Amino acid sequence: MIAAIQEDPFGVDALRQELAQKGDVSALRATYEPGRYPEPPDISSTELWDDLASYGEVPAFRIWRLKAVAEQIPTGSHVLDIGVGWGEIVPMILARGNCHYTGVDFSERIVEQVAKKHPTCRFIVGGLEQISETFNVVLALEVCEHVLPSKIFGFLQQISKLLSDHGMLIVTVPVYENLRAMTLRCPGCGHLHNRMGHVRSYTPELIEAELSLAGFDVAESFFVYANFDNSLAGQIKRRIVDIGRLVLRLGQTKPLNIVVVARKTRHAS
Repeated sequence: MIAAIQEDPFGVDALRQELAQKGDVSALRATYEPGRYPEPPDISSTELWDDLASYGEVPAFRIWRLKAVAEQIPTGSHVLDIGVGWGEIVPMILARGNCHYTGVDFSERIVEQVAKKHPTCRFIVGGLEQISETFNVVLALEVCEHVLPSKIFGFLQQISKLLSDHGMLIVTVPVYENLRAMTLRCPGCGHLHNRMGHVRSYTPELIEAELSLAGFDVAESFFVYANFDNSLAGQIKRRIVDIGRLVLRLGQTKPLNIVVVARKTRHAS
């Protein structure tokens, strides 16, 4: 596999996924060494997110995912939300009671739109380097899949510095994506384009391994599905469907996303 991915930026995460599943931490860590393997260009740009600012479709699974995240946030939390997106989670956080929300995003257009809806909240246009205070809850929701492998540990270390000693990091990423099929290459200039700017493909084992390598302990994780919410009724419906899929030899329903709740270890820096 190693020889086959020397020229394949999409094959490297498959190797990482395999190593994470095996628990081979040292070999996994080595795959992030700068220049060792190719990686896609950074296609998650300000221009992309400015264009997506007016994106109007709100699929049910996204609301289910955000509600599941909000339910993990304690009352009275000081929350940093990295990558504001369309801001649907903001009222969910405020509804938790006495929570203070700070959102940061590099898209000025997105921040402007969401800030108008929530004038009592704080919004920052830019990156984490503009923030100096600490928070007891940090959210990185659908963010890590936009961060190049060579930058992911630097990103997680920045988060660690902004997280209080007993604070909580909540990460969500899509899982089991076929990134190669989702990414188009221009036949003229060779530029790669992914509609949502994804440059990583995750499995549950890989995101949890990356968090561990970055100095976080995973407290819990759970999945979000496209057609089933996380209520008891939703879980029962999914199990019934899975029984039918088993009879038809189609395999179990695959999740769209994973929600991971983590905390800093004592040696995190």
